[in-house]
Amino acid sequence: MPAGADAIRATLARGFEHHRAGRLAEAEAAYRAVLEEEPANADALHHLGLIAFAAKEHARAIDLMEAARALQPDDHRLLSNLAEVYLRADRTDEALACGKRAVELQPDSAAAHMNVGNALRRAGRLDEAERALSTALALEPASARGKVNLGFARLQRGDYASGFELFESRFEIPAFRERGDTSKILSALEGIPCWRGEPLHGKRLLLWTEQGLGDSVMMLRFLPELRRLGAARVLMCCEAALARLIENSHAVDEIGSSLDAVTAWRGAIDLHCPLMSLPFALKLMIDSIPATVPYVEVPGDMRQRWAERLAALASPRVGVVWASGNKSDAGSRRSIPFDAFAPLFAMRGVRFVSLQKERDAAALQQTVPALADFMDECTDLLDTAALMTQLDLVI
Repeated sequence: MPAGADAIRATLARGFEHHRAGRLAEAEAAYRAVLEEEPANADALHHLGLIAFAAKEHARAIDLMEAARALQPDDHRLLSNLAEVYLRADRTDEALACGKRAVELQPDSAAAHMNVGNALRRAGRLDEAERALSTALALEPASARGKVNLGFARLQRGDYASGFELFESRFEIPAFRERGDTSKILSALEGIPCWRGEPLHGKRLLLWTEQGLGDSVMMLRFLPELRRLGAARVLMCCEAALARLIENSHAVDEIGSSLDAVTAWRGAIDLHCPLMSLPFALKLMIDSIPATVPYVEVPGDMRQRWAERLAALASPRVGVVWASGNKSDAGSRRSIPFDAFAPLFAMRGVRFVSLQKERDAAALQQTVPALADFMDECTDLLDTAALMTQLDLVI
């Protein structure tokens, strides 16, 4: 016997309560129970879509939320959420259309303006993006996500002073704090000041990585600046894959690769700084980026070993990497299907070398005999850098 309207509302309310508390399985069960009784319940469809979105099932989220939209075309919250889903699915035009409609329906919705701004930024329309994101932040001045998104837009425009300052709000966003050991490191360093560009002469500074390996490598160009500013001692907590590369820079006194190292160093440091905060602390401007290249070095004996290892490979040698190690949505946008390289691998007179970690070398060789793979011999990024010194081009 079908449930009455009151029972459906009660089940839906129970689903909302579970959802707010993060009990997604229970919330999903409640929403599905609602749909069994009332298949055209827009709220249940909408919130099932949000659960699918949280699971990064973007296609399913879009299907569910579009079904809800067909029932409630002028629900500004639904449209704003759908804009975010479309953006994560790399469907920028649809994201922008949904976001703009949400703004029309609810002009004081910070979330709607933010989604419009992020879609405009993705589309490269940076002036419009900054206006939309500034509006979002004006509506919710305390929003850390609003500050970071506006910071991204300003960084893309080359406004480093404001962009990096706004980016400092990232640790107020749960998703940032939950990356790796970030939250634990911040707790372990509680009470120790974070370096924000104050005089560094005679100070002992701990640097620690917080984002992807590529971001960290990019920041290594700033390490010599710390010596120039008079740092008495520089310590670094980083992933093991980075340790030898950083050690070879000769700009760091001691390196650790675990949370235990941070805890042990508490009494030996005056300041700490997340690695991605160095541009802010150093007051970096677009015309003051350190231009000494290369800013990482490979020992001569390692160069020689790889020169001998690759001696049988004719030139030109082209290294290829196609997938980001970052499992986030941003990482997926930086990755392309391996098959997209097929036309390149068919070229004659070129020898291709894989630089992709965590792939089955034997399977690659079987699929593309022309693709040499030595990555099993690369135990860290210094090994990979040494291999790359013997290549003519990297894609």
